[in-house]
Amino acid sequence: MTYHNFPPPIFIPKSLNHSRPELLTQSANSSTELGLPQLPPIPAYPCPFLTDVEIQSYLVPLYHRGWCVRPSTSAKKPAPELVKRFQFSSNASLESFKRDYEQVTTSENHHAVREYADMPPSVTIKVHTHQALRPAAYPDEPRPRRKLPGITLRDVRVAYLLEGHFARYVRSGGEEELASLRPSTSVEDQPNTAEAIEARRVSSG
Repeated sequence: MTYHNFPPPIFIPKSLNHSRPELLTQSANSSTELGLPQLPPIPAYPCPFLTDVEIQSYLVPLYHRGWCVRPSTSAKKPAPELVKRFQFSSNASLESFKRDYEQVTTSENHHAVREYADMPPSVTIKVHTHQALRPAAYPDEPRPRRKLPGITLRDVRVAYLLEGHFARYVRSGGEEELASLRPSTSVEDQPNTAEAIEARRVSSG
């Protein structure tokens, strides 16, 4: 399996200097994460699309961890989704991360599409909310009409929690892990407004 559109992976040292400790997540339910704000609260159902403020607060920091926004290739309806490839130095680490993924998605009751590759060991995570709540087109628009796939705080939470788990491998003293941490070079892949995310609902190609 190839990943033609992803930036090349880079090596991460076994130990990391946390230059911004005030940004590290302190949640007891997730691993300490580099460069990410506090884990956002669990949203109510149906979860609204990310607002411009939430995008700046929660989504933009993920871009610096290698996440991007792309049109979904698996959803039944056109949808934007969060995407990242996690790459490992051994199959054993990848297998362990699979268990971490199951723990996160079970506890969050929110699942993602996974695409695995063997050489090198890696998994691409693609996540979006199937029944999200878009903004009302007019006052008192009924909620059922507003349900549409999109990116919400549920997806952000899954991404943050996976980053917390992945940090354990990066900081492991036993081996050096690989990760696609270089931000996407495409401006379209890093939307910083709700309108820009909406433009990623369908492929421009």
